[in-house]
Amino acid sequence: MRSLASSLWKRAERLGTEGDIEKSIWHEREALKLCPSGHPDRLLSLNNLASSLYSCFKLSGSAEDLEEVTVLLQESLKLCPSGHPNRPFLLNNLAIALHSCFKQSDSAGDLEEAIVLHREALELRPSGHPYRSQSLNNLANSLSSHFKLFTSTDDLEEAIVLQREALELCPSGHPDRSLSLINLANSLHFRFELLASAGDLEEGIVLQREALELCPSGHPDQSWSLTNLAASLNSRFELLDSLGDLEEAVVLHREALELCPSGHPDQSLTLYNLAHTLHSLFQASGSVGDLEEAIVFGREALLLRPTGHPRRPDTLRNLRLSLYDLFDARGTVEDLEEAISWAEEELVLYPPDSSKHGELEDNILFYKEELADFEVTDMWDPGLSSDE
Repeated sequence: MRSLASSLWKRAERLGTEGDIEKSIWHEREALKLCPSGHPDRLLSLNNLASSLYSCFKLSGSAEDLEEVTVLLQESLKLCPSGHPNRPFLLNNLAIALHSCFKQSDSAGDLEEAIVLHREALELRPSGHPYRSQSLNNLANSLSSHFKLFTSTDDLEEAIVLQREALELCPSGHPDRSLSLINLANSLHFRFELLASAGDLEEGIVLQREALELCPSGHPDQSWSLTNLAASLNSRFELLDSLGDLEEAVVLHREALELCPSGHPDQSLTLYNLAHTLHSLFQASGSVGDLEEAIVFGREALLLRPTGHPRRPDTLRNLRLSLYDLFDARGTVEDLEEAISWAEEELVLYPPDSSKHGELEDNILFYKEELADFEVTDMWDPGLSSDE
């Protein structure tokens, strides 16, 4: 039974088939029933079931699956005391599960526990250990999340040190080199945003270009790599006003969107990024065609971010600004009316005493004044007709 479950899980991991994962979970549950407390194979059964459930979570995002994964791995870890050969493996997997819990719930406790577990796993994987680079990257990723939560520069600096060591352990040809390049580049970009260090931005772009070369067509990290490089090029455009960087960013976002068809979990983000970058390109070059395209993609992104979606306010704002700019460029009243409607929806998403609420009230008032002026403008007669 365990052999069949393992085969189904491996096929599901390779092909992403939810049916195989569900079958694997069923078989793993049955196997676990045959391994009560004290059974020599209980540890293996707990871990196999946790692996299948985590694969299911990655496809479905089910909080219930993730919670069960955490419980199973916590029991597994208790069966692997200090000195047990499987302890580093379980520390790593439980930390990853807790980091995923944090991403769903923003629970700082889950994140801090993940960091503690990753530190212990790293200590058990000293220099020369085949999985040291994995532990370095995983600890760095958790520290990066901690930095984003608390804006602690110490977390970010430590993450960069760890990621540099991980990259050194992944020379040319190593299967994890592209991931290590991406992770370090992302942390350097965070530090650029914090300190405005052009050197960090330039180094990040170099790393991202190499990562993209290592992610050919069909590579699972290709879309992510395209998006990250595009974001850095957009930042360099804002720093240096280099139009070529912005044009390249649009090309990269288009490529990323092709890799995110309908139903893809990253489609809304890719649409949003492309719409935002096209709007920036319009502002830099004045091409109304870019602006019209930005609005098309912005509307598509908004459809994928319904009421309650955490990124709906940002999406509303970008679409509203693009529509106002199109009204300003063409004088089409329908564009201004649509901008007003999105602004009014955006307004209710912020508390009345917040600065964003006050700013939106001012914007709506301005838009309505523009609309009133447009509607009452007298039309000048082009001229008198001549008498015959």
